[in-house]
Amino acid sequence: MINRENFAALFSYHLEDRRMTLSEFATRMSELGVKTTYQQAYKWKKGLTLPNALQLVAICTVLHIDNVPKLLSEEAYEKLMKKQKKIVLMKAKQELEAERISHRQLPVILQKASAGYGQYVDDADIEMVYVKESVPENASFGIHVSGDSMEPRFHNGDLVWVEKKDTLNSGEIGVFYLDGNIYIKRLEYGTEEPCLKSLNKKYKKIPIRETSVFTIWGKVLA
Repeated sequence: MINRENFAALFSYHLEDRRMTLSEFATRMSELGVKTTYQQAYKWKKGLTLPNALQLVAICTVLHIDNVPKLLSEEAYEKLMKKQKKIVLMKAKQELEAERISHRQLPVILQKASAGYGQYVDDADIEMVYVKESVPENASFGIHVSGDSMEPRFHNGDLVWVEKKDTLNSGEIGVFYLDGNIYIKRLEYGTEEPCLKSLNKKYKKIPIRETSVFTIWGKVLA
C-alpha cells in the first residue's frame, strides 16, 4: 500500500501537471459526490494524512491518474468500484428526476391563504412552476399556507395543491374567498349556520353569513 510520503509526491505532481489549485481540486471532488475541503487537500499534499478508499478513486478521476489498482489492494479496489457505481447511479437517478419535473407546470397563487385580499383564482397574481411527479394529476393550482390555524396537518409556509371546484361537501378542506380574505379551512354546514373551521382548536369558527361574499376556489388535495 502507498504511504503518506509517496502519495504526497504523486498528488503534488499531478496537481502541478494539471495546473490545478487546491481550491479548484476540492471543487471538482465535491462535484463528483465526494465532499472535500481545501484543508483536506492541503494535508494530502503535505503528506500529513492519506485519503480513504473512496476519496482515492475520486482523486484519480479528477487528476486522471490511471494506476489506481496499483495503489490499492484488490479487495479495496473492488469495494471502491462498488461505491463509485452507487454514486453514478444516484446521479443518474437525480438527473432523471429533474427531467421528469421539467415537463409539467402549474400555477401557484402568490397571495397566501388565510390572509390578504381575495381574488378569483383565474385573475390572481400567479407564477408558473415546474412540479414533481408526486403532485396529484388532478391538481389545478398551488397556494402557500399562512399562519398555524391548520396545524398539525398544514404548517406556515407549506405549499398545498388544490383541485379547482365550485362546490365541496361538508367536512372537506378547501381554499375559499370570504369577505376579502383567502382561507384554507374545513367547510362545515348542516343544521347550524355554515362556517369555515380551523384544525387548530385555538381558533374560532368563521361564519358564512347570508350577506357574505363567499366563493369556493377548490379542494385541497392530501
